Amino acid sequence: PRRWPGDAAGRRLAAAAGALLGTLAIGMLLAPALPALGPLREGPAALEAKIPLGWRRAASSLTTVSYSNGLTGAFRSSATLVQAPACRGRECACDRVVRTAIEDDLWRLGDLGHFKQLQLGQPSAMRGVPGGLRVDGTIDGEYGQAEVSAACMQRENSPVALVVLQPAGGSTSLIERMAATFSWPRKKR
Repeated sequence: PRRWPGDAAGRRLAAAAGALLGTLAIGMLLAPALPALGPLREGPAALEAKIPLGWRRAASSLTTVSYSNGLTGAFRSSATLVQAPACRGRECACDRVVRTAIEDDLWRLGDLGHFKQLQLGQPSAMRGVPGGLRVDGTIDGEYGQAEVSAACMQRENSPVALVVLQPAGGSTSLIERMAATFSWPRKKR
């Protein structure tokens, strides 16, 4: 029997559609694990955490060390290790520590232009990090908005935090995966 030219084209189209669907299915399964974490990176006062592969040191001070994916605008993501000064009571609250760090300087890492507003939700227990708290919110700038996710823990009399800024729709599990690797002397995980 003779084959019609349309049969070959149909088979090629079906193979291409199958490859596309397979790629999408694998992407959906792996998406929660992206971006992949690299080795432990240094923060202030001997803090350490695993930072996504390919991210480079973006800024540092006595109390913060920041890493960024190096992209600009709506594609910029960053992670900052924060060692807050010794404090008591409400001053040590997770949302207060995160708000202070962002309003003082970290908002610049969002690449959003001039800072307009920071909105943070209520802190909640962090899954997989004993004693850890998580707070989420948004930063508004003149050129757009970035999502904020932060993990806070107590280190003797000083709170420590990991603050992640991402574009809208970024990985919701990134902060949890990074916070699970958070360590400092006498508190190795």
